[in-house]
Amino acid sequence: MATRSLKNTVRAAALVGLFTPALLLAQNATPDTGSAMSSSKVTSSSKTLSSGDKKFLEHAASGGLAEVELGKLAGQKAQNQEVKDFGDRMARDHQNANVELEKLAGSKNLALPSEPEKKEQRKLKDLQDKSADKFDKAYMSLMVDEHEKDVKDFEREAKKASDPDVKAFADKTLGTLREHLQLAKDTAAAVKGEIKSMPRKTSGY
Repeated sequence: MATRSLKNTVRAAALVGLFTPALLLAQNATPDTGSAMSSSKVTSSSKTLSSGDKKFLEHAASGGLAEVELGKLAGQKAQNQEVKDFGDRMARDHQNANVELEKLAGSKNLALPSEPEKKEQRKLKDLQDKSADKFDKAYMSLMVDEHEKDVKDFEREAKKASDPDVKAFADKTLGTLREHLQLAKDTAAAVKGEIKSMPRKTSGY
């Protein structure tokens, strides 16, 4: 009896020895659901923007940087006080919009341009080279054209943006751009002598 008991004990130990590595392997092979979920969350949060939304943000950033520089130039070079005031407001409003745009782009892992596009730089250079007596009309004419384009771009993005945050930014900024456009038209008319005065608006982004 003792011999049989001893044999049974040895056999049981052997079976345990065989199954233990298999159990350890199975435990190690068990997927880490916590890590998998964490990885999934990271991938989801860093989802890339559509090409259209990305292009819009990059173009808006370039235009915003250019508007700030042009506004500063107008504040320094313009002869007409209303043009100076308009330039000051453009620099202030677009600087505020640029800050919001940077935050939005950062949340989407998108690096925005740090300076205006080449074509925007050429416009700035052209105005810098204008004589004092021609600057005011040239600047205001450019501002009407640029803001007409901006309003169209932002209207399109407010309707068709794929990303809801980009859509909200476009929609929020659109109202101010429309105000800028009307103010640009009024100021351009004042410079041409079509009207004597115009209301001063101080609201911004």
